[in-house]
Amino acid sequence: MARSLTVKAVENLKPDPTKRLEIPDAALSGLYLVVQPSGVKSWALRYRFAGKPAKLTLGRWPVMGLAEARSAAAEAIQHVEHGTDPSVAKKVTKAKRLEVQLSERDKVRTLVEQFDKRHLSSLRSGKQVRQHLDRFVVSAWGERDIASITRRDVIDLLDGVVDSGRATTANRVRAYLSGFFNWAVAREILEVAPTTGVRAPAKEVVRDRVLSDDEVRWFWAACERVGPPWGRWGRCSSSPASGCGRWRR
Repeated sequence: MARSLTVKAVENLKPDPTKRLEIPDAALSGLYLVVQPSGVKSWALRYRFAGKPAKLTLGRWPVMGLAEARSAAAEAIQHVEHGTDPSVAKKVTKAKRLEVQLSERDKVRTLVEQFDKRHLSSLRSGKQVRQHLDRFVVSAWGERDIASITRRDVIDLLDGVVDSGRATTANRVRAYLSGFFNWAVAREILEVAPTTGVRAPAKEVVRDRVLSDDEVRWFWAACERVGPPWGRWGRCSSSPASGCGRWRR
């Protein structure tokens, strides 16, 4: 006669190396502890649906304990009583979960995380690149599938940064985006990077500025306080007439 299982009984149950065992739990009709010859233990429910025998795997011991197994089996039996096959419901739930995982996998925010972990983290400038991607890219496209990003999207994003008065920043964002999308191409996430052919949105101008006489005096005074070698190097670099040629040689 079957007995109600206890946690201690499940823990102490030894496998039979020649065959698989199914130990029924008298506390809940249809619930079994399955013991493989390897010693692996799991829970299963045997039931009938539409006049045919069926089986539902519930979970593995000890991840799923005795109380959890009984609760899962009771819920499955309720599905049967309401005309729903719990094994089919489980497959549908699993398929939906997989669909969500797949959709999350190719989102821009998910891939920027991976790009940071697998590439940026090894670069000295990686933190700065990640900050720019989070601020300008993830904030705009984070929930979008990377395959949905087009060349026009890239241009619109960069134009928006330029229009906000940050032309140089827009150039940096373009460079960082190009690196991100090329990484995605290398990992076969994308076939073509949408940044291909997109030029830097702004022309950067190198600014030349000549120090005033007062600024030169202040700078030289600071160099004297610093002392050699950096102080003298600063004075040499600020004035070709300083007579430092001999020092450089």
